[in-house]
Amino acid sequence: MKSEDALSLSSLSAVPQQPINNQNCLQEMTKFHELMSQLKISAVYWVDDENAEGSELSLERLIDCFISALIGASALEAKSMMGIFLKEEELRGKANSLLRILKNVDESDESKIERVTPILQELTDGIKDAAAGLAGELRKLPGPLGDAERDALKTLFSGAETTWAWNTLSFTKWETEGKQILRQHAGDESILLVVDLQNSSEKTATNGQTVLNDVATANIDRKACHLIVLTSECDIAEEFRRGRRLTNDYFVDKLQRIPVFALSKNRFTKSIEELPERMIDAFVNALERANLSLVQLEFAELMRDHFKHSIERAFSALDTVTIEELAFAVTRTSHEEGASETETLVRIMNIAQREEFKLAISSSSIIRSTILKLRKAANTPIEKKDLESDGELLKLRCAELYDKPEVINSLFSPLSPGDLFILTEEIPVLDENNVRTGDIETVEKLYVLVANACDLMLRKEGTRRLDTGMMLCVDELPATSADRQFRFELQHLDFTGIKGASTRQIELRAYKSLPLSLLDLCWTNTDGQCTWRMFEKTLYENLLGSQKLRLEILNTEYARLTRDDLLSMARPMRIGVTIEEIEEDKISSVTFSARRVGRLSDQYAAQLVSRFMGVFGRPSEEHDFSKAI
Repeated sequence: MKSEDALSLSSLSAVPQQPINNQNCLQEMTKFHELMSQLKISAVYWVDDENAEGSELSLERLIDCFISALIGASALEAKSMMGIFLKEEELRGKANSLLRILKNVDESDESKIERVTPILQELTDGIKDAAAGLAGELRKLPGPLGDAERDALKTLFSGAETTWAWNTLSFTKWETEGKQILRQHAGDESILLVVDLQNSSEKTATNGQTVLNDVATANIDRKACHLIVLTSECDIAEEFRRGRRLTNDYFVDKLQRIPVFALSKNRFTKSIEELPERMIDAFVNALERANLSLVQLEFAELMRDHFKHSIERAFSALDTVTIEELAFAVTRTSHEEGASETETLVRIMNIAQREEFKLAISSSSIIRSTILKLRKAANTPIEKKDLESDGELLKLRCAELYDKPEVINSLFSPLSPGDLFILTEEIPVLDENNVRTGDIETVEKLYVLVANACDLMLRKEGTRRLDTGMMLCVDELPATSADRQFRFELQHLDFTGIKGASTRQIELRAYKSLPLSLLDLCWTNTDGQCTWRMFEKTLYENLLGSQKLRLEILNTEYARLTRDDLLSMARPMRIGVTIEEIEEDKISSVTFSARRVGRLSDQYAAQLVSRFMGVFGRPSEEHDFSKAI
């Protein structure tokens, strides 16, 4: 049998080939240069332990990496890796002797062990002696950035057609030069930092995280620096999330929040033939995201300027409205329509600001061009699963759908369709035979008040058309396909401060009733608690005229109610009641286990009311009207 030389497979990284000369590759290269130009990049710095000189390398780290790679390598790769240490003829001879003994099928294991042991010892001692001079060879270990990958990266950024400077830095050099690099780049031009997160071979403890921290503390302008990190700690599908996480870790509290874009080294583990095209594709992907972030920043700055201007115009609009006109508007909406004066003023401001804001956006050529850029960027494949978090978007959506309790309760806002209440219900405990045990358990449930606005609002006399409110339960159980038409979905409740599931369903086919005189108590205090006591006159100063009259009606009504009357009011929904008496049948205060915890926006509440009325107004069964009666 012909012996197999241990050095014959010592190099897995072939000589890099020229970039693929096909149409797709040329198009991507054109796009790459366009993106570099749009980002105004004048210099590229590749910071990586791959760029370290021999004096900067740590033999201990390199051998650790070698051992780790060797443990996880296949037999073929392990042989190749061991070849790094077998360049000396004497060591190679001992290794080949070792291979011949191990491959001899006619020899017993005991004999092999006896013969192999001294050779292994000699081989180990020889490798240790040779290791100190092989630091450069250890850097050529097979991995995501082998010789071919390093050359492909260099070719991409330092070709003949480039308009930027190409610089390579080790982490050791970054320690001494990095801060100066960040200080010297200013003005309209920018730099691109391509940084390896890991430092697996240099003596210094500096690594990619150190570089990110230096950029964050340098407070460099967001437009002047772009960050792409290379990492083996995530797969290709996790790049977006990894980049977002690094951005949050290093820049979330900084004045200049520079986005970090991650590239997985797994992109570069394909065949040598595919490598140039994959390298271009990877960096085009990252640069597209960097360009998109700049477009978003530009759009935000433009919007901020126009928003400030629209606020000024809104105040100007208030100046042009005469005091008589303003008083008329507030009086009419507050006294006749039951709206808060504050809500009326906000409404007037919103109308003026919205009109000015829309005119500014539609008339600005810069904003129009930026919007067109964003439309083009919509082709960038970013999906919800790629996001580390979409919390900020959901907060905005929540603000669009709900009014928080701090707003409506602190303004003593009257009842409105879509008011949300948490009721603590008292439910009898049943035993295994479904028989009441006599014990009571309390359960908090979320309800929404549904009614037409015109029926619910307080008239100027302090009265309304309705005496009883319809309460719909907000259930945490998901809607099935069969009953989805009879459900109304509330989303993003977790951002309102309401505990429990974020998305819940309102059952439209069943409602419970509560006296509105009970729910009215929730707007008599800033906590939204359903409490009555003989109200002091100081409260009246915070109320609408119609509310003041309503409060007088409530005081008169509650003052003559008995304990049984109060318990009867709460009985339909089994909510708890706490009653304090001055003397028998003389009530001093009462608290129902209910509190107002928010409100659906006007539009959201109108949708709910429309769906609710549609369910109750539709025929109970389908009927074929084409048949003769």
